[in-house]
Amino acid sequence: MATQFIDKGNNIPLYLQLLSIFMENIRKGIWEPGEKLPSEKELSHTYGVSLITVRKTLEELNKKNLIYKIQGKGSFVSYGELEKYNLRFKELRSFTEEMEQSRRTVGAVVLKVEEAAVESRNAGDFGIPEGTGVLRIVRLRTVDGIPTHISTSEVFPGIGEKLKDCDLTQSIYGHLRRLGHQLNHGTEEIVAAMPTREEAGHLKISCDTPVLDTRSIVEENGRPILITRSLINSKRMKITVELAGEE
Repeated sequence: MATQFIDKGNNIPLYLQLLSIFMENIRKGIWEPGEKLPSEKELSHTYGVSLITVRKTLEELNKKNLIYKIQGKGSFVSYGELEKYNLRFKELRSFTEEMEQSRRTVGAVVLKVEEAAVESRNAGDFGIPEGTGVLRIVRLRTVDGIPTHISTSEVFPGIGEKLKDCDLTQSIYGHLRRLGHQLNHGTEEIVAAMPTREEAGHLKISCDTPVLDTRSIVEENGRPILITRSLINSKRMKITVELAGEE
């Protein structure tokens, strides 16, 4: 790729010139979303500026949400805030169903499927003893190929067994319905949280980017059968709660 050069005779500060070059590289797709940037030392050598100038420029890019940093790995081009996908809390619908309503391409990467001891809080909501084994499914969800959230689902004992042979890149709600379960009530809690380094890496955000931490309970005839905790990339998704007035 052709390298733009810094004009040291120009009155414009070096870091602003470098910032303009880096932003142009991102805008034109020379540096693509998710791509790792050259090291600070390499950038310093390529553009003939000090490490201090490079670091100040990268800090500005980070503030503009054009890059994100992963400790020990370097800086990566962010997906930015080009568009936020909207989750509407109005009906009991899966994430897949919600996004397909908006004509989005939904995907999932299964990170882990395991038999594990139920989480303490989930045990209380399921009404089962702590330590009971449940099926735990951890997935990275995407919209149009962009990571949006990490979901960890635990399924009521016995029901989880039925899901083991299902394609878990598809909607769990859909699988449960096809297996004859009636999902007729649900609740959702939302709080703010900070991601771990691993979670931030999956979501392609920096560790200091807040996420939306949601916890949903799906019931069948008054009995919880699926509990899911999701860490949502707040830069890529927004949540709308629709409220109806009294008639």
